[in-house]
Amino acid sequence: MLRRIPLAILGATTVLLGALSPAFAGEVGPDSIIICDPNTYAYAWSSKATPWAVLHQYTYEHFTNSTGTFTKTATAQTSVKASVSYTVGIKVSGQIPIASLSAETNLSLKSEGTQTNTASITLTETLDHYAVYVFYDGTHRATGSFSYNKCNSRGDGSTVVNKGTALSWDQPRSGALACDTTPPVGSLGATVKLLYC
Repeated sequence: MLRRIPLAILGATTVLLGALSPAFAGEVGPDSIIICDPNTYAYAWSSKATPWAVLHQYTYEHFTNSTGTFTKTATAQTSVKASVSYTVGIKVSGQIPIASLSAETNLSLKSEGTQTNTASITLTETLDHYAVYVFYDGTHRATGSFSYNKCNSRGDGSTVVNKGTALSWDQPRSGALACDTTPPVGSLGATVKLLYC
């Protein structure tokens, strides 16, 4: 004889079953608690990170010239290529998860396959005092793990469509950092000082 599960217990277990055993969750009765919008798809992200990557760098000792505007050639230090890899489920266009990661990180991320410039670049900056300067450019290196899920017709559980990881980057920015200054915490300049001063 089947026993009806009290609503308080069912509410606690439906979420767990929806995450761990979607097939079983689909059998839950009319007292189940809504945990998602019926028949919709949604990304869930974990392990998100957006550290700075220094793409180009040139160190210049500015002690013998007057202050003013200087142009230097900075060589490539690292590169970032936007990509998506799948570990479970159906593969779709990599731009779909990258667009979702862009919204999650509030960054304008580049599309799958786009890579940062690996050639040397010229940077022109104004130097206002004698110091060791680092000419640089860099970008956010955005990464995250995703699960793309479909909510069932009742909204009380979901199934995994695919899982994977995404990597991308945003518009680079450049500058010249005097090593005797203290850039804001968390800025690209702070990373440059840590690595090159």
